[in-house]
Amino acid sequence: MLPEKFHCPHCGSSLQLDENERQAKKFTCPDCGKSADLTENLDHDNLVTVFVPPSEADRLTAMSLLSEAGVSAYCRGTIVQDLLGFGRLGTGYNPVTGPVHIEVLDSDLDAAKEVLAEHFELDADGDDEASA
Repeated sequence: MLPEKFHCPHCGSSLQLDENERQAKKFTCPDCGKSADLTENLDHDNLVTVFVPPSEADRLTAMSLLSEAGVSAYCRGTIVQDLLGFGRLGTGYNPVTGPVHIEVLDSDLDAAKEVLAEHFELDADGDDEASA
């Protein structure tokens, strides 16, 4: 069962899930309007970083591209960016908490890299700087 308070895997919005959504592990985010189906086992050991966006605009673009391609992606570290210190001031990410990581299931890594490589420069590990 999902926790009562949950973050949308697409946009990172904080959500209050009702009992049915928590048990079904399926919900639609009221902020971005996208559906999330978490019935598959999303063990964090199966998630790999595909991209570390240098800005919030690049994060949103990458998430949109992956969603459009049908690749489920999750943002790690989005919510804490403005929590400590001066937030993202001057760096594009919070230096205390580190940058946001876009993660996908290991089985979706190649597809995600292919989608993102059309718009961003990815290094050998799959995550790097955004192209203009």
